Amino acid sequence: MTMRTFKALSTVALSACWAEILEESSLLQINNLKGDADSDCFRKGRCGPGSTTAPPTLAPTGICSVSGDPHIKVFDSPEVNVHYFYNGDYYLVKSQFVNIQARYWSSAKSGKSSIKALAIGGDIMEGRVLTIEPGNGMIRLDGQEVTLAESGSITIGTGTLSSTPAAPGEKKGPTLTLEFPDDDVAVKVKRLTELLNVIIEMRPEEGQDGHCGNFNGQLEDDDLGSIKSRMGTSLRFPETMFPIMAATLQGCASEAYGQEVGTNLNQQECNMICSQRGSTMMAKRDETCFCGTAAAPKLFQNGCKTACGDPSQVDPGFCVYSMAKPDPADQSNTCVLDEQMVLQQCKKVFALSSDVESCKIDICSNGDLKGTLEYLSDWKAKEQKESKKLEAKKQKEKGMTADQRQKQNDRRKAARARKEGTTKTTREKNAAAAKAKKQKERAQKEMKNKNDQQEKKNKAERAQNAKQNDREAEKNREERERAAAEKKKKAQKDELQNKNGNAEVSKKKKAALEEKKNKGAEVTKKKQAKLEQMKNKAAEETKKKQAERARAKAERENKESRKKVTP
Repeated sequence: MTMRTFKALSTVALSACWAEILEESSLLQINNLKGDADSDCFRKGRCGPGSTTAPPTLAPTGICSVSGDPHIKVFDSPEVNVHYFYNGDYYLVKSQFVNIQARYWSSAKSGKSSIKALAIGGDIMEGRVLTIEPGNGMIRLDGQEVTLAESGSITIGTGTLSSTPAAPGEKKGPTLTLEFPDDDVAVKVKRLTELLNVIIEMRPEEGQDGHCGNFNGQLEDDDLGSIKSRMGTSLRFPETMFPIMAATLQGCASEAYGQEVGTNLNQQECNMICSQRGSTMMAKRDETCFCGTAAAPKLFQNGCKTACGDPSQVDPGFCVYSMAKPDPADQSNTCVLDEQMVLQQCKKVFALSSDVESCKIDICSNGDLKGTLEYLSDWKAKEQKESKKLEAKKQKEKGMTADQRQKQNDRRKAARARKEGTTKTTREKNAAAAKAKKQKERAQKEMKNKNDQQEKKNKAERAQNAKQNDREAEKNREERERAAAEKKKKAQKDELQNKNGNAEVSKKKKAALEEKKNKGAEVTKKKQAKLEQMKNKAAEETKKKQAERARAKAERENKESRKKVTP
C-alpha cells in the first residue's frame, strides 16, 4: 500500500448532512440542500469543501454526491450539477490512492440511467475490490458475497464497512459506510431497492479526475463537456473493476431466449447487465436484452453474423451470445463487432482518417453501429456548419476598415453588456423562480407531511374507535348472553319452585290428613285411657272397699275373740 504523506487530524461530523442527502433519491432536493444558503447544514460548514479544520499543508476535504439518474455534485462546488445520462462503467474518482467506479445503466428510452453498482479499489483497499449493488443485489469483496447485518460492521484493511438501518420516516434501505479515518476518506452508500445514492468525502489527490471532477479548486473545468472530454469513455476489461464477460456470437434464434432484462440497450450494455447477473448466455433483438444460464434454443448460422453486425439490413431474430470471462490479456482495444465491417461503414460517412478512426473506436466500444453513425454524422454536420460560418466571418472581417472594426467592437461590447445584464436578470429571475418553486415544494412537502400525519392520526383514531366499538360490542354480547343465562336460570328456578310448590301442597294436605287421622286416633286413645283410668279407679275403689270390709271384719272378729277369752 502506498502510504499517505499525512494523517487526518480531525473531521467535522457529517452524519447529519449525509442522512439528509442520502435520504432523498431526487437530486433536486440534494441540489437545494447543498446549494441553498438558507440550509443550516451547509451554512454551518458541516458539509462541502472547507468543512474540515486542517493544517495549512493539507487541502480541505470535499464532498461529491451522486444520486438519481444520475445527477452529480462535484467536489469543487455544490452548485455544479452534472447530469450524466449514459450507460456503462465510469470512474467517479480516479487516482493512484483511491479508485471509485460506478456502473450506470437504464432501460428507459430517455437514456437516463442510475447507479446500479459501485466498485471501490486502489491502494487504499490494499489491492482488494469492494462492489456494492442495490437492495435487490449483493455486496461482494473480491468477488465473494459479504454477509453484513443491517446494523453490523466488518474490517477491510485499515477501514471499516458498517451498515445503518433506515431511520423512521427515511426511505427504505440501509446506509453503508466505508470509512478510512487515517486517510480522511469516507464513502456512504444508500442502498435503495433498484439504485444507489452515493456520497464521497476525501481530500484532493494529485492527478485526480472522474465524474466527481478533478478537485483542483477550479469550477470551469468540471462542467459536463469538460468531464465528458476527459472521462467520458466507458471502461472496458481489464480496467473496469466490475464483473464483465466476453460475448461471443453463437448464432441466431427465432424464439425468445432467457429472461428479458431491459430495452433500448446496445450490445455492450446488454453484456454489462448480463455480466452483473452472472449469466452464461445472452440474447439481443431490436435493442431488447435477454439474459440466461440454460442451453440456448435451436440456432441457425446462415447470414447470422452479418445480420447481427448490422440489424438494419435484415432482422436476424435473436442474436445469441455465449458469455465467458475475458482473457487476462489487455482486450481494451478489441472491437465488439466485426472491425473490418465497422471500418467500411465509417469510411462511407467520413473522409478524414482521424474521423474514421474516432468513428471506429466509438462503434467498437459501444457495439451500436447504426445509432453511433447517425450521432457522429449529425455532429460532423454541425461542426462543418459552424466551421463554415466561422470562416465566412473571418473573411468578412479581413475586408473591414479600421473604422468598421472599431464600430463592430463597440457593438460587440454593447451587445455583451446587454447580454450580461440580461443574463444577470435571467439568473435573478431563475433564482427567484427556483426559490419560489423550492418554497412551494417545501410547503407542499410540509402540507403532505402534515396531511400524512393527520391521516395517520385519523387512522389511529379510527383503529382505536373500531377497537373500542369491538370491545363495546363484545361487552354487549356478553351482557346479552349473561341476561339470557340469568333469564333461563330464573325460568328453571320458577319451574322448579312451581313443581316444588305443588309437591308441598300435596305434602301439606297429606300431612293434614295424617295429622287429622293421628288426632282422631289420639282422641280415641285418650278416651280409651280415660275409660281405662275410670275402670281402674273403680276397681281400686272396689278393692279399697273390699279391703275396708275385710279389715272391719277382722277387727270384729278380733274383738269378738277377745271377748271370748276374757272371763
